[in-house]
Amino acid sequence: MADSILEPEPLPPPNPWPLRIVIAVVVLAVVAGALYYQLRFYREEKLVRQFMDALVAGDYSEAYRIWNPMPAYSYQAFLEDWGETTPFGRVRTYEILEIRPNRGVVLQVPGGGGQAPRNIRVGGDSTGVVVSVRINGIEKPIRLWVETNPPRLSFPPY
Repeated sequence: MADSILEPEPLPPPNPWPLRIVIAVVVLAVVAGALYYQLRFYREEKLVRQFMDALVAGDYSEAYRIWNPMPAYSYQAFLEDWGETTPFGRVRTYEILEIRPNRGVVLQVPGGGGQAPRNIRVGGDSTGVVVSVRINGIEKPIRLWVETNPPRLSFPPY
């Protein structure tokens, strides 16, 4: 109670909970965003690791099963691409270098009739990612296409 009529009542201390809730929501949003960014290609990376682990173990039939090929890609053709007679030889070690979403390829098309060339993006609307893998320490990585639905490995279309 104030001592006189001219002195106002003291204000109650501010409630700290609204600020705490806002801070908690911001922190959770940042953490969720960071986790999503780190784990967004988890399934695709896991599939490539299973495939490469089967190759390292020399289990080509399991690697072929994981590859989940189209009917036209025979087991013999698979062995020609991934068997021990390939330029990199038998897979002993591998390292996943990069996983990136499919953004297609930008082609520069010449303009007709004196018009300037224009850029056209091709192949950027599919549901897969490109995974770059270094095999046996060879400098030039192999690029794999990982289709997400159904899970399937192949070589990139570009």
